[in-house]
Amino acid sequence: SARRPNQLVHIQMGGGSHVSHLQWRQLEESGALGALTGFNIEVSVNWQGPEQSISLNPMVVAANYFDIIGPPMSQGRGFTAAEAQAERDPAVAVVSYGFWQRRLSADPNVLGRTLMFSGQPFTVVGVQADGARSMAGFGLAPEVYLPIGRAVMPDFDSTGNVAGLQLVGRLREGQSVAAGRAAMAAAGNRL
Repeated sequence: SARRPNQLVHIQMGGGSHVSHLQWRQLEESGALGALTGFNIEVSVNWQGPEQSISLNPMVVAANYFDIIGPPMSQGRGFTAAEAQAERDPAVAVVSYGFWQRRLSADPNVLGRTLMFSGQPFTVVGVQADGARSMAGFGLAPEVYLPIGRAVMPDFDSTGNVAGLQLVGRLREGQSVAAGRAAMAAAGNRL
């Protein structure tokens, strides 16, 4: 569950469910909604665990994801937009409660621990609350949340729709769904 869930909306642009990272940035900067973030659940990474290497599908999220969604944490925090800018090759991670328990043996010193994903080091800054569900729905509970960057999405800055994001927005205070839809349509037409 997120902060003020009644203001959260799922967005589809132009019949497609994904936009490029650049398009997300332009739509976010347009101010059409109170806030706009995105995620991708189709990327896979290798986690080099203590005993073996395991292929995972992390939830790869836009830098501002945790700032906007604000899901509950059992330890630590979500990464902030300031520290997770894709251009800076961010190396922070949030893990699910289940991943912390099963894969990391409920390590009491998990915050600050370095995990290797696809050969790149990521520092754990938060553990999600037990039973936290993802925005993607379908009962999906990603084990790991990683910010967009070259380590997990090498082509995130290409203009083609190769590294697509599904969009989630937060309506402004007093903004109706219909008004939000109109504002997003206008912003999309300017792209």
